[in-house]
Amino acid sequence: MSHVLDCEMATFRRVLPDLLKDPANHGKYVLIQGDTVDTIWDSIEAALKAGYDRFGVDVFMVKKIVEHEQPLWFSRSLTQCLS
Repeated sequence: MSHVLDCEMATFRRVLPDLLKDPANHGKYVLIQGDTVDTIWDSIEAALKAGYDRFGVDVFMVKKIVEHEQPLWFSRSLTQCLS
């Protein structure tokens, strides 16, 4: 069974080493849809806006370009989502 964003996550993992080769990309945000890197943005807000402008409600991913991603937050009160 395929999960939403699996393709985008695989794309991110594949392109991250190349993105990190350019110091200008460090700390920026990459907009990905499917197996394609769309654009790179200075802020998550700008990347998300571009994603919604370009892709509407279609699946896309925005990820920060860093070598080791730090979780921003987590919750202990999560429940399993059944679909």
